[in-house]
Amino acid sequence: MKSIIAALAGVSASMVNSFSHFTLSRISASL
Repeated sequence: MKSIIAALAGVSASMVNSFSHFTLSRISASL
């Protein structure tokens, strides 16, 4: 059970990381 929670946390963390990186690159491109 803990491994499932850890896997979900890792996936959500990587999604947030890639999303923030994508947002930052879009903001930089529009400047």
